[in-house]
Amino acid sequence: MLKCSSVSRASVPTGFMGITGNKGGVGISFRFYESTLCFVNCHFASGEAQTQRRNEDYQTIESRMTFTDGINHSYKDYIWYTPTTPNSLAPNAQNPMASTRFWKINDHDIVFWFGDMNYRISLPNDQVRKNLIELSIESLFKKDQLRDEMNQNHAFTDYREPPIDFMPTYKFDVNTDDYDTSEKFRTPSWTDRILYHTKRSIIQHETSNASFQSIIPLHYSCAKTIKFSDHRPVSGLYHVGIKIAYDDKLMNRIRDELIREFDR
Repeated sequence: MLKCSSVSRASVPTGFMGITGNKGGVGISFRFYESTLCFVNCHFASGEAQTQRRNEDYQTIESRMTFTDGINHSYKDYIWYTPTTPNSLAPNAQNPMASTRFWKINDHDIVFWFGDMNYRISLPNDQVRKNLIELSIESLFKKDQLRDEMNQNHAFTDYREPPIDFMPTYKFDVNTDDYDTSEKFRTPSWTDRILYHTKRSIIQHETSNASFQSIIPLHYSCAKTIKFSDHRPVSGLYHVGIKIAYDDKLMNRIRDELIREFDR
């Protein structure tokens, strides 16, 4: 696509000893018109009592995942070739990649972070299943680990999620609608999520002076008919405000008017 540029990819493992890829995140970064977008797919630590481990997986990916405007380099390059002075834009004099700009996840205008985050419901299994049979899920939201950790700023600070109006997506017996009946008898939970982050939550339209949300959720649900996995896949649809290229004639006119105003 002609309007899509500066494409870059990155990955961060968080599995055993922080080196295996069974857990971690993969991401893609690109510029669409004049907006920068980032999509991160993740798989966090499993286990009902591993909330802190999941937070650490998020923090590791968020801090280490690095994209470039040019060719892909290793994280080692990012460490070695950062500016010599903190908060300085001047590149290291010995940096052979001085023309390359590095991007962190939250440097982007818009970020979508999704995947098997593995956060659970902090309630007894029998109580969760009873509520689900009664279709009473409102009380379960209050014990959702991910929302609790977000509210305490332990993970995904300033990220948002649309309201959940679907049943927990994990764990099912394969090819059935039955929650786990194995020996482990896992507690049903909303492990599969889609979160989003934007630098500017409200956008002001230049010509009409109208304001609107930069990201508007249109759809957030799970696919009930896809049963070959022990998870139910989750999907989302969003209306996203994108910056387009500046109108050079308009910018020049505004510049000239400002110069005349300053002269006066």
